[in-house]
Amino acid sequence: MKTLETEHLILRNFKDEDAKDCFAFLSDKDTCYLDGGYEPFDSMDEEYDLLMKKFKEQEERLMIVLKNQNIVIGTIHLMKDTRRMVKTTEIGYVISPNYRRQGYATEAIREVIRYEFEEDNVKMLVAGVIEDNAASLGLLKKLGFIREGEIHNGFYYPPVGVVSLESFYLER
Repeated sequence: MKTLETEHLILRNFKDEDAKDCFAFLSDKDTCYLDGGYEPFDSMDEEYDLLMKKFKEQEERLMIVLKNQNIVIGTIHLMKDTRRMVKTTEIGYVISPNYRRQGYATEAIREVIRYEFEEDNVKMLVAGVIEDNAASLGLLKKLGFIREGEIHNGFYYPPVGVVSLESFYLER
């Protein structure tokens, strides 16, 4: 995917030097639980290196880089959703705890929305969020996403087990 740029951010594919910055959010329990229901990393070990290799291979994963500090503060993962009858992309995102509630997620996702709709000819974006993730629910609503329903038993959330996902969409 091409590099995207906003006022404060650069959205680009993974580089080897990003591994250290990614550890800030991949070692945070709350972030890992809400992002994918996985346990946080304790160290930058062999398992962590395998994940970084996977990030490097994923053209659809963008690193959210803070321009003025040249550090990775999060990631956006764009996954093609073939369950729809129109070209659809599912979006997932993570912001490092120290950079939340500063408008960076909004800025990054707005640019991805623009790119997906205007340059990649996507007709619909979708996202799933658990009920406990109030910040993400608010962000999607702020960006114009519409709640379309619930995916019953759609997510494993370690603190409580299997939970439902709130499903959202945004059409061009």
